[in-house]
Amino acid sequence: MKNTKKGTIPGTKGDFYWAFVQILYRMAINMDNVLNGIWKNGLVPVVGAEQLPHAVSIAAAVQKAGLSCVEVPFQGAESLHAIRQLHAEFPDMLIGAGEVRTGEQADQAAAAGASFAASPGLDLSLAGHCRERGIPLIPEVSSASEAARAGELGLGAVRISQAGPLAGLPAFEEWAGSQNISVMVAGEQRPDRLRDYFAETRVLACAGAWLAPGELVQEGRFGEIAELVREALLAALDFRVKHIGVNNPDPQTALAGAGLFGRSFGLTVGEKENSVFASNAIELMKQPGRGDCGHIAVSASSVPRAIAYMERLGVGLDQSTARRDRQGSVNFVYLKEQICGFAVHLVDTVPDVV
Repeated sequence: MKNTKKGTIPGTKGDFYWAFVQILYRMAINMDNVLNGIWKNGLVPVVGAEQLPHAVSIAAAVQKAGLSCVEVPFQGAESLHAIRQLHAEFPDMLIGAGEVRTGEQADQAAAAGASFAASPGLDLSLAGHCRERGIPLIPEVSSASEAARAGELGLGAVRISQAGPLAGLPAFEEWAGSQNISVMVAGEQRPDRLRDYFAETRVLACAGAWLAPGELVQEGRFGEIAELVREALLAALDFRVKHIGVNNPDPQTALAGAGLFGRSFGLTVGEKENSVFASNAIELMKQPGRGDCGHIAVSASSVPRAIAYMERLGVGLDQSTARRDRQGSVNFVYLKEQICGFAVHLVDTVPDVV
C-alpha cells in the first residue's frame, strides 16, 4: 500500500498537502545545495557571449585549475546548446545561466542542465517563478533595500558589482551585516581582495569574465586560462606555512632545542602544555606527536573552501581530526597522507578552536 502521512487518506486534500510539503522541502534542499556548492568553489568564471563556441574548452581549463563552476550568458539557442554540452561533458560541474530575464528563459536553461540562474536585476515575477520551480536565482542588486527585498522573497543570494556602491568589505559589512543573504561579487579582483572575500563567509563567490579573457579564448590559449584561474584561486585561498612542529622524545629535549634557537637567532621562546615555541614559526613537541618527524601547519583564508578545493583535486583529508570554531565551521583538519614524514594540517589564518 502507498505510504502516506499518518492521519491522511490517499487521494484526499491531506495527502496532497503532505506531498506538496515534501516537494517544497526537496526544492529548498536543492537550492541550498547549489548555493553551498557555489560557495565552496568561491570563483565563478563567466563565459562571454562571443565565446560560447569555446564553452567546453573554457570549462575544461576551469576544471583543470581546480574549480567546478562556470556561468554562461543566456543568448537563446546558442547558449542552450552550450549549456547542454557542458552538462554532458561535465555532469558534476555547477553551470549558471546568466542574463536571465524571464521565467521561460529560466525554465529553458534549467531543462538544458543549468544549476542556477542569474538575472541583471531583481524582477519580482522572475523571482516568484524561480522559487516555485526550485531554480536558484541570483539577481543583481544596486542598493541595500533591493538586497533586503530579495531576502524577503526567499532568495538565498544576490549579486553586486565590484564597481558599485555596495562592494568592498567595509561597505559590505555596513549593509549586509543584519541580512541573512549571501553575496556574489562581479568584477575583476586584486589578489588581496580575493583573499578578504574568501575569508568572509557571507560572500558566496567572486564572478567575472576576467577569469577567461577574450583574447586568450580567441587564440586558443586555454592552458593560460587554466593557469590564470589557478593563480586567482590560490591567491584567494592564501595558503601559507604557519609553523613547523618537530617531534622530540621528551620535554627536556624540546626545551633545550628551543633555548638554542632563542640564543642563536634571537627568537622569542614560549612554553605551552604540549610544546615549546621558538617564535611563532617553530614548534618543538615535548613528546612524539602526529607524523613520523612532526607536523606542518598551513593556514588558509577559509579552511572550508580550502577543504573543498583539495577534495576537487583528490587530496584526502582525515575528517576525524577536524575541529570547529564557535560558528560550527571547520577551522582545522589534517591531510590523510604524510609529506616527507610530516603530517600536514590546515588551520585558519586566525584560529579560533574551541
